[in-house]
Amino acid sequence: GSIYANVGENEKALELYQEWVLPYYQREGNKLGEAATRNSIGVVFEHLSNYQKALEFLNSALTIQRELKVDKKGEAT
Repeated sequence: GSIYANVGENEKALELYQEWVLPYYQREGNKLGEAATRNSIGVVFEHLSNYQKALEFLNSALTIQRELKVDKKGEAT
């Protein structure tokens, strides 16, 4: 997904993240992978100027990271 996003193929990146990557991590119970994917989806929505959806996914990623007690270095203050 990130390769598509990096070359401006945001719709394709979003499709890949939402249809394949996110469901995979959810099925596997990999919360850290799910959080990272939700973060990536949020960034893609931001690039598409869909700020409401971006915020939803970024907040859900942050919630999971907090539940997992992930290092707060990347968290804005």
